[in-house]
Amino acid sequence: KCSVWGTTTSLRKRAKAVAPEGWKISKINIALGYQQNTTKMISRKEPDERARKALTYIRTAAKLAVLKDQRLDVCEVAGIRRLVYGVGVSLPSPALLDEIRTAIIKTSWSEQRQMASPFLIMAFPLKAHRADPASSCWYEVLRNARTTLKHDERARGLFTRIWEADEDRIPGPVFTMKEVAKNLGGN
Repeated sequence: KCSVWGTTTSLRKRAKAVAPEGWKISKINIALGYQQNTTKMISRKEPDERARKALTYIRTAAKLAVLKDQRLDVCEVAGIRRLVYGVGVSLPSPALLDEIRTAIIKTSWSEQRQMASPFLIMAFPLKAHRADPASSCWYEVLRNARTTLKHDERARGLFTRIWEADEDRIPGPVFTMKEVAKNLGGN
């Protein structure tokens, strides 16, 4: 699978001039479920698509004629694992994460307790890093960043330079990490 791309408008024009006829100059490439964004725009297309598929699996799990614990296991394995794949590059939209959280609570918690706090349900009876969609995404981003930074010294320097850059919206793993830090109350 080949693609031609440029990070700026002028580079995309130059690439189009030298690319074979019929080749599309892309801004976002998706391969193996990961997206490569070559612009300064944050793209949530791929993670949102994955989140919608996860939501479908979770809603299907709600219809299973098994115990609630078993339905929750299906949600975690079939839904949440699909959701967090590739999340280190870009997070799904918060509205979709809320919708998934609601579906998981309906699947694994009593229908009679509609007024219960979703955050308390995710924190106490359930394992938040496995059942709560936002916590699962944040956990995965932190885990991926830790693994990369622990094993690759060059990545540590690059990560630090991008983190401290004035540019606040450089798409990719560092921006995603900044989003997670902001959601967790950091800076």
